[in-house]
Amino acid sequence: MEHVKKTGELYIYKCHFGLNEAIMPLYSYGSLTGYLMMGQAVIGTYRNYSEIIEKSKEYFQDKEILKKYITEITILNEEQVYAFANICDVCAKYISLTNRIQAKHDHLAQEVKHYIIANYNKQITIEELCSYFFCSRGTLLNHFKSKYNTTIHQCLLDYRLKKATELLINDELNVKEIAYFCGFEDPNYFSKVFKKRYGRSPLEFKNNINQ
Repeated sequence: MEHVKKTGELYIYKCHFGLNEAIMPLYSYGSLTGYLMMGQAVIGTYRNYSEIIEKSKEYFQDKEILKKYITEITILNEEQVYAFANICDVCAKYISLTNRIQAKHDHLAQEVKHYIIANYNKQITIEELCSYFFCSRGTLLNHFKSKYNTTIHQCLLDYRLKKATELLINDELNVKEIAYFCGFEDPNYFSKVFKKRYGRSPLEFKNNINQ
């Protein structure tokens, strides 16, 4: 693990019993979160069993049971081990790129907020968030409310309105285009919640800025 932590790459090694294993790093939102491991296998022929039995015998009183366990371990050639390890490495990279490692509860709310900020202009539902973060609806809502003292829906709405004001100030897009760009499916609803928040319609806000 220390080796993989330093290199960030797949590592195939032989353990102190002579068994071959592989380990790959797992990342979540750019941070090393865990490891995916593959093992154990024997590279070589049946003769390698003797070496493993010799290194393991001090841990077993019953030599016949030890021999039974050892001879049940799969024997592979080196190309097969690397092929399997590379498949696991691809899986590890997929898990990392899609952030599919289950978020720890103490970081769940923070990761949900990061997700909202990164995807505010898309349609986001509680069901999708539960699926993405591998948690229940209750866990998701309770942890977010506890940390930020607001709901996920309100947080998303607040951020969309904030981005809308930035676009109204700095962009040449019209109100309808800004509504869609910020994730509002209905421009009329956008205008309604915007006026409720800022005391004026998006168009009035935009015209007042440009005067």
